Amino acid sequence: MSGIKFPTIKLPKIKWPPKEPPAQSPKKIKNVHPWRECPLGEHWRRDHPMRTKRGFTQVRGHCVENSSKKDQIYPEELEKIAEEYFGKLKGSPRNDDLNYPQGNKFDHLIRGWTKYWNEVLKPSESLDPDLVKALIATESSFKITEENYAGKKSRSSKGFNASYRLDHRNTER
Repeated sequence: MSGIKFPTIKLPKIKWPPKEPPAQSPKKIKNVHPWRECPLGEHWRRDHPMRTKRGFTQVRGHCVENSSKKDQIYPEELEKIAEEYFGKLKGSPRNDDLNYPQGNKFDHLIRGWTKYWNEVLKPSESLDPDLVKALIATESSFKITEENYAGKKSRSSKGFNASYRLDHRNTER
């Protein structure tokens, strides 16, 4: 074996024992808006029954991870936000029914959602609640379903329908 030459390899110096890795701070999960119940990538699921071996149990509302990992807001969270925050807000739109029987019925929803989206999207010019109210008056006359010129029922005002459903739930309780 004296005739065999092995290559020389330089090994890095290793300090023993190794240094402890720096303590990692827990990830700060950011909410899109303070009114949102769940962080980015999750959505709110309201109270619901769940089947167990012994029958059914009631599960309290909680955040659930979105399968897409994207920010999504579902009707349950829209309802929760409207119920919890919109009744306390003051300001626009004006208390003017615009000559419609239900002209002021949805002011709290218009006020709340324009505030929410102005804070989330931070546009250079904020969306005016009075303008939104005038648009709803023009497009749907504050009615849930609107008849078009052909006399057929139209479901063109989906956003308004959702707002009405939110308001309708609040008034039934």
